[in-house]
Amino acid sequence: MRKLIKITIFGLLLMGCANTNNQNEQLKIVTTLFPQYDIARAITKDKAEVSMILPPGVEAHSYEPTPQDIVKLDNSDMFIYTSNHLETYAEKMAQGLKEENSVIINLEDSITIKGEDPHFWLSVKNMLAMSQVILDEIVLLDPDNRDYYLSNAKDYMDDLKLLEAELFDLFANVDDQAIVFAGHFSFDYFAEEYGLNYLSTFESFSPNAEASAKQVAKLIDYINDQNIEYIYFEELVDPKLGRMLANETGAELLMLNAEHNITKEQAEAGISYADIMRMNIENLKLGLNYE
Repeated sequence: MRKLIKITIFGLLLMGCANTNNQNEQLKIVTTLFPQYDIARAITKDKAEVSMILPPGVEAHSYEPTPQDIVKLDNSDMFIYTSNHLETYAEKMAQGLKEENSVIINLEDSITIKGEDPHFWLSVKNMLAMSQVILDEIVLLDPDNRDYYLSNAKDYMDDLKLLEAELFDLFANVDDQAIVFAGHFSFDYFAEEYGLNYLSTFESFSPNAEASAKQVAKLIDYINDQNIEYIYFEELVDPKLGRMLANETGAELLMLNAEHNITKEQAEAGISYADIMRMNIENLKLGLNYE
Protein backbone atom coordinates (compact mmCIF):
# COMPACT_ATOMS: atom_id res chain seq x y z
CA MET A 1 0.00 0.00 0.00
CA ARG A 2 2.84 2.40 0.95
CA LYS A 3 4.56 1.55 -2.36
CA LEU A 4 1.35 2.35 -4.29
CA ILE A 5 1.05 5.75 -2.54
CA LYS A 6 4.66 6.57 -3.44
CA ILE A 7 4.08 5.68 -7.09
CA THR A 8 0.89 7.76 -7.18
CA ILE A 9 2.60 10.81 -5.65
CA PHE A 10 5.55 10.44 -8.05
CA GLY A 11 3.13 10.27 -10.98
CA LEU A 12 1.33 13.41 -9.83
CA LEU A 13 4.65 15.23 -9.53
CA LEU A 14 5.57 14.22 -13.07
CA MET A 15 2.21 15.46 -14.33
CA GLY A 16 2.70 18.75 -12.49
CA CYS A 17 6.14 19.19 -14.07
CA ALA A 18 4.75 18.40 -17.51
CA ASN A 19 1.95 20.95 -17.09
CA THR A 20 4.42 23.60 -15.96
CA ASN A 21 6.62 22.90 -18.98
CA ASN A 22 3.65 23.15 -21.34
CA GLN A 23 2.56 26.44 -19.80
CA ASN A 24 6.05 27.91 -20.08
CA GLU A 25 6.84 26.51 -23.51
CA GLN A 26 7.31 29.20 -26.14
CA LEU A 27 5.58 29.24 -29.47
CA LYS A 28 7.86 28.08 -32.26
CA ILE A 29 7.49 30.14 -35.44
CA VAL A 30 9.50 29.34 -38.57
CA THR A 31 9.79 31.85 -41.41
CA THR A 32 11.51 31.75 -44.77
CA LEU A 33 12.64 35.34 -45.43
CA PHE A 34 13.61 38.36 -43.38
CA PRO A 35 10.46 40.56 -43.66
CA GLN A 36 8.10 38.03 -42.06
CA TYR A 37 10.79 37.04 -39.56
CA ASP A 38 11.06 40.68 -38.50
CA ILE A 39 7.28 41.01 -38.11
CA ALA A 40 6.85 37.81 -36.07
CA ARG A 41 9.86 38.61 -33.89
CA ALA A 42 8.57 42.13 -33.14
CA ILE A 43 5.06 40.94 -32.25
CA THR A 44 6.00 37.99 -30.03
CA LYS A 45 9.31 39.11 -28.49
CA ASP A 46 9.98 36.79 -25.54
CA LYS A 47 6.78 34.78 -26.00
CA ALA A 48 8.01 32.86 -29.04
CA GLU A 49 11.08 31.33 -30.60
CA VAL A 50 11.14 32.86 -34.08
CA SER A 51 13.61 31.49 -36.61
CA MET A 52 14.38 31.95 -40.28
CA ILE A 53 15.13 29.03 -42.60
CA LEU A 54 17.44 31.18 -44.70
CA PRO A 55 20.82 31.42 -42.92
CA PRO A 56 22.25 34.94 -42.50
CA GLY A 57 24.21 36.13 -45.52
CA VAL A 58 22.72 33.60 -47.96
CA GLU A 59 21.10 34.81 -51.19
CA ALA A 60 17.42 33.87 -51.16
CA HIS A 61 16.78 32.76 -54.73
CA SER A 62 19.27 29.89 -54.78
CA TYR A 63 18.63 28.43 -51.32
CA GLU A 64 17.48 24.85 -50.84
CA PRO A 65 16.26 23.61 -47.43
CA THR A 66 18.38 21.18 -45.43
CA PRO A 67 17.24 18.15 -43.39
CA GLN A 68 17.73 20.32 -40.29
CA ASP A 69 15.24 22.80 -41.71
CA ILE A 70 12.69 20.02 -42.12
CA VAL A 71 13.15 18.93 -38.50
CA LYS A 72 12.79 22.52 -37.28
CA LEU A 73 9.63 22.92 -39.31
CA ASP A 74 8.16 19.65 -38.02
CA ASN A 75 8.53 20.97 -34.46
CA SER A 76 6.98 24.36 -35.20
CA ASP A 77 3.58 25.82 -34.35
CA MET A 78 3.53 28.23 -37.30
CA PHE A 79 5.18 28.43 -40.71
CA ILE A 80 5.21 31.76 -42.60
CA TYR A 81 6.39 32.12 -46.18
CA THR A 82 6.13 34.76 -48.90
CA SER A 83 4.90 32.96 -51.99
CA ASN A 84 5.16 29.86 -54.12
CA HIS A 85 6.99 31.92 -56.75
CA LEU A 86 9.98 32.85 -54.61
CA GLU A 87 10.35 30.06 -52.06
CA THR A 88 9.62 27.28 -54.52
CA TYR A 89 10.29 24.69 -51.81
CA ALA A 90 7.80 26.16 -49.30
CA GLU A 91 4.55 24.69 -50.62
CA LYS A 92 5.93 21.16 -50.46
CA MET A 93 7.21 21.74 -46.94
CA ALA A 94 3.83 23.16 -45.94
CA GLN A 95 2.02 20.07 -47.24
CA GLY A 96 3.89 17.96 -44.73
CA LEU A 97 2.81 20.25 -41.90
CA LYS A 98 -0.92 20.08 -42.57
CA GLU A 99 -1.12 16.73 -40.83
CA GLU A 100 0.61 18.23 -37.76
CA ASN A 101 -2.06 20.93 -37.26
CA SER A 102 0.52 23.69 -37.55
CA VAL A 103 -0.60 27.14 -38.74
CA ILE A 104 0.58 27.82 -42.30
CA ILE A 105 0.63 31.37 -43.71
CA ASN A 106 1.30 31.91 -47.41
CA LEU A 107 1.42 35.71 -47.45
CA GLU A 108 0.65 36.07 -51.16
CA ASP A 109 -2.87 34.84 -50.35
CA SER A 110 -3.44 38.12 -48.49
CA ILE A 111 -1.72 40.56 -50.88
CA THR A 112 -2.63 41.78 -54.36
CA ILE A 113 0.43 40.69 -56.33
CA LYS A 114 1.76 41.84 -59.68
CA GLY A 115 1.95 38.83 -61.95
CA GLU A 116 4.52 36.48 -60.46
CA ASP A 117 6.55 39.19 -58.71
CA PRO A 118 6.84 38.11 -55.06
CA HIS A 119 8.68 41.18 -53.70
CA PHE A 120 5.54 42.81 -52.33
CA TRP A 121 7.09 43.54 -48.91
CA LEU A 122 8.97 46.47 -50.47
CA SER A 123 5.74 48.47 -50.30
CA VAL A 124 5.24 49.53 -46.68
CA LYS A 125 1.48 49.35 -47.27
CA ASN A 126 1.92 45.64 -47.93
CA MET A 127 4.14 45.25 -44.87
CA LEU A 128 1.31 46.67 -42.78
CA ALA A 129 -1.11 44.16 -44.32
CA MET A 130 1.36 41.33 -43.70
CA SER A 131 1.76 42.42 -40.08
CA GLN A 132 -1.99 42.30 -39.52
CA VAL A 133 -2.29 38.81 -41.02
CA ILE A 134 0.56 37.48 -38.88
CA LEU A 135 -0.77 39.21 -35.74
CA ASP A 136 -4.25 37.71 -36.21
CA GLU A 137 -2.87 34.18 -36.54
CA ILE A 138 -0.55 34.54 -33.54
CA VAL A 139 -3.43 35.76 -31.36
CA LEU A 140 -5.56 32.80 -32.46
CA LEU A 141 -2.72 30.45 -31.59
CA ASP A 142 -2.02 32.02 -28.19
CA PRO A 143 -5.06 34.02 -27.02
CA ASP A 144 -3.80 34.19 -23.42
CA ASN A 145 -1.16 36.71 -24.52
CA ARG A 146 -3.46 38.66 -26.83
CA ASP A 147 -2.97 42.08 -25.21
CA TYR A 148 0.81 41.67 -25.22
CA TYR A 149 0.84 40.85 -28.93
CA LEU A 150 -1.55 43.67 -29.79
CA SER A 151 0.62 46.21 -27.96
CA ASN A 152 3.81 45.04 -29.67
CA ALA A 153 2.11 44.99 -33.07
CA LYS A 154 0.84 48.54 -32.57
CA ASP A 155 4.37 49.77 -31.83
CA TYR A 156 5.73 47.97 -34.89
CA MET A 157 3.00 49.13 -37.23
CA ASP A 158 3.16 52.71 -35.94
CA ASP A 159 6.85 52.77 -36.88
CA LEU A 160 6.00 51.38 -40.33
CA LYS A 161 3.54 54.25 -40.78
CA LEU A 162 6.27 56.74 -39.86
CA LEU A 163 8.56 55.01 -42.34
CA GLU A 164 5.92 55.30 -45.05
CA ALA A 165 5.60 59.04 -44.37
CA GLU A 166 9.40 59.36 -44.71
CA LEU A 167 9.26 57.62 -48.08
CA PHE A 168 6.51 59.90 -49.38
CA ASP A 169 8.51 62.89 -48.16
CA LEU A 170 11.58 61.61 -50.00
CA PHE A 171 9.84 61.34 -53.34
CA ALA A 172 8.05 64.66 -52.89
CA ASN A 173 11.42 66.41 -52.68
CA VAL A 174 13.65 64.76 -55.30
CA ASP A 175 14.31 64.94 -59.02
CA ASP A 176 12.25 62.79 -61.37
CA GLN A 177 15.50 61.48 -62.82
CA ALA A 178 15.76 57.69 -63.07
CA ILE A 179 18.27 55.85 -60.92
CA VAL A 180 20.55 53.24 -62.48
CA PHE A 181 20.32 49.81 -60.89
CA ALA A 182 23.05 47.31 -61.73
CA GLY A 183 21.31 44.07 -60.84
CA HIS A 184 17.99 42.26 -60.76
CA PHE A 185 15.52 44.99 -59.86
CA SER A 186 13.16 43.74 -57.15
CA PHE A 187 11.63 47.14 -56.38
CA ASP A 188 8.63 47.28 -58.74
CA TYR A 189 6.13 47.44 -55.84
CA PHE A 190 8.27 50.15 -54.23
CA ALA A 191 8.63 52.08 -57.50
CA GLU A 192 4.90 51.98 -58.21
CA GLU A 193 3.93 52.97 -54.66
CA TYR A 194 6.33 55.90 -54.26
CA GLY A 195 7.08 57.02 -57.82
CA LEU A 196 10.66 55.82 -58.29
CA ASN A 197 11.94 55.92 -61.89
CA TYR A 198 14.73 53.51 -62.76
CA LEU A 199 16.83 51.91 -65.46
CA SER A 200 18.15 48.41 -64.84
CA THR A 201 20.78 46.22 -66.42
CA PHE A 202 18.28 43.34 -66.46
CA GLU A 203 14.86 43.26 -68.06
CA SER A 204 13.42 41.10 -65.29
CA PHE A 205 13.63 40.65 -61.51
CA SER A 206 14.29 36.95 -62.17
CA PRO A 207 17.72 35.81 -60.89
CA ASN A 208 18.13 33.95 -64.19
CA ALA A 209 17.83 37.10 -66.31
CA GLU A 210 20.94 38.13 -68.25
CA ALA A 211 22.23 41.60 -69.05
CA SER A 212 22.65 42.28 -72.76
CA ALA A 213 25.62 44.19 -74.17
CA LYS A 214 23.13 46.60 -75.78
CA GLN A 215 21.48 47.39 -72.42
CA VAL A 216 24.85 47.88 -70.70
CA ALA A 217 25.98 50.27 -73.45
CA LYS A 218 22.70 52.17 -73.14
CA LEU A 219 23.22 52.59 -69.40
CA ILE A 220 26.79 53.81 -69.83
CA ASP A 221 25.56 56.44 -72.28
CA TYR A 222 22.76 57.46 -69.90
CA ILE A 223 25.13 57.76 -66.92
CA ASN A 224 27.56 59.91 -68.90
CA ASP A 225 24.90 62.06 -70.60
CA GLN A 226 22.96 62.75 -67.39
CA ASN A 227 26.04 63.07 -65.14
CA ILE A 228 24.77 60.30 -62.88
CA GLU A 229 26.91 60.17 -59.75
CA TYR A 230 25.63 56.95 -58.19
CA ILE A 231 24.86 53.42 -59.37
CA TYR A 232 22.78 51.15 -57.14
CA PHE A 233 23.31 47.44 -56.58
CA GLU A 234 21.53 44.61 -54.76
CA GLU A 235 22.43 43.03 -51.44
CA LEU A 236 24.28 39.75 -50.82
CA VAL A 237 25.67 39.37 -54.34
CA ASP A 238 28.97 40.41 -55.87
CA PRO A 239 28.21 43.72 -57.69
CA LYS A 240 30.64 43.00 -60.52
CA LEU A 241 28.36 44.55 -63.14
CA GLY A 242 28.00 47.63 -60.97
CA ARG A 243 31.77 47.87 -60.58
CA MET A 244 32.20 47.62 -64.33
CA LEU A 245 29.72 50.47 -64.89
CA ALA A 246 31.40 52.52 -62.17
CA ASN A 247 34.83 51.97 -63.71
CA GLU A 248 33.51 53.02 -67.13
CA THR A 249 31.76 56.16 -65.90
CA GLY A 250 33.38 57.27 -62.65
CA ALA A 251 30.11 56.91 -60.71
CA GLU A 252 30.04 55.58 -57.13
CA LEU A 253 28.26 52.45 -55.94
CA LEU A 254 25.44 52.51 -53.38
CA MET A 255 23.34 49.61 -52.09
CA LEU A 256 19.57 49.46 -52.50
CA ASN A 257 18.63 46.63 -50.19
CA ALA A 258 15.57 44.53 -51.06
CA GLU A 259 15.59 42.84 -47.64
CA HIS A 260 15.31 39.21 -48.71
CA ASN A 261 17.85 38.40 -46.01
CA ILE A 262 20.39 40.01 -43.68
CA THR A 263 24.07 39.46 -42.94
CA LYS A 264 25.39 37.71 -39.86
CA GLU A 265 26.52 41.06 -38.45
CA GLN A 266 23.08 42.58 -39.01
CA ALA A 267 21.44 39.57 -37.35
CA GLU A 268 23.67 39.94 -34.29
CA ALA A 269 22.85 43.66 -34.11
CA GLY A 270 19.09 42.96 -34.26
CA ILE A 271 18.54 45.12 -37.34
CA SER A 272 14.93 45.60 -38.45
CA TYR A 273 13.05 46.00 -41.73
CA ALA A 274 12.55 49.71 -40.97
CA ASP A 275 16.26 50.17 -40.17
CA ILE A 276 17.26 48.81 -43.58
CA MET A 277 14.60 50.79 -45.43
CA ARG A 278 15.82 53.97 -43.75
CA MET A 279 19.32 53.16 -45.02
CA ASN A 280 17.79 52.87 -48.49
CA ILE A 281 16.18 56.28 -48.02
CA GLU A 282 19.54 57.87 -47.18
CA ASN A 283 21.16 56.28 -50.24
CA LEU A 284 18.31 57.39 -52.49
CA LYS A 285 18.59 60.93 -51.18
CA LEU A 286 22.14 61.02 -52.54
CA GLY A 287 21.22 59.70 -55.98
CA LEU A 288 18.04 61.75 -56.37
CA ASN A 289 19.31 65.13 -55.12
CA TYR A 290 16.96 65.33 -52.15
CA GLU A 291 16.25 68.90 -51.03
